[in-house]
Amino acid sequence: MADKKNRSSLLSNWPDSPTFEDPIDLLPFQRDASVVEKGFPEAVIQPKSSSAVGEILRQANRDRVPVYVRGAGTMYAGGANPHAGGIVMDLSGMEQLLEIDLDRGIVVVEAGTKFVALLEALKPLGQTVGIVPLTGPTATIGGAVSSHALGTGSPRHQSMGDCVAGLEVVLVDGTVVRTGSAGCSGAGFFQRYCIGPDLTGAASRYTVADMLENIIAPSKVISDQYGSTHFTMKDGSSVIGRVGGEDDGVAHIMTNPFSPDSNVDVKLADVKTREPFAFSPMPTGLANALNADELSDLVA
Repeated sequence: MADKKNRSSLLSNWPDSPTFEDPIDLLPFQRDASVVEKGFPEAVIQPKSSSAVGEILRQANRDRVPVYVRGAGTMYAGGANPHAGGIVMDLSGMEQLLEIDLDRGIVVVEAGTKFVALLEALKPLGQTVGIVPLTGPTATIGGAVSSHALGTGSPRHQSMGDCVAGLEVVLVDGTVVRTGSAGCSGAGFFQRYCIGPDLTGAASRYTVADMLENIIAPSKVISDQYGSTHFTMKDGSSVIGRVGGEDDGVAHIMTNPFSPDSNVDVKLADVKTREPFAFSPMPTGLANALNADELSDLVA
């Protein structure tokens, strides 16, 4: 349970954010739509901006007050149930639809925006969203994203995570960060799925020379994430690929990066040597297919 003095101090600092402490008012915030055991919040606060969320989290973290973030409470997982007491941060008041960009196929919304409001805004434009959660249009966008929700449209569009171009995230210390495509300053949000590597945000981490060098000579430095292993067998044969896992004396090798199902099982007792493979799965000469304008765009 949170220290009462710390909780009272936290709530009194935010006159623009409605707060509730009456036991009757707290009843709807004990649980979501799941069968998971309910919790008992000591207070509820309803911030209206990400800056208010940041300041509340910063103070709560300093004063060791537990915080549970809640959208519409329609989730089936129990994530919003305040099992440690503390406060529930209800984001349902952050419901502004900030931007609809038809050219990029992007909508920017606050976390508490309900699907019904978004669908109504898109309908006159002849647009919709790929997924509406199984919990219905009353669910919030933020809640659906946080739970990696499935729903109507999932057979084609997978899950909510596959529909997200980026997030503005408030960390526990109050720091606000942007993820995804807009993590690159000035880029704005855009869907990143494409054929080939995702270079979003690369300009903020690498120089133009670094990027060009790795495209021209991809084997010069190979990330552990993509590196392969060369197995020389006792019978003189070789197996090359990424190690997907090892169990019961068998290594599971992915031999073709373009076909994840192309796996080979290697008995470790039959291996003579194993060492990092010196060549990247990324082929050389990719830049040769680009013209001058395309190269300029690549390093812009």
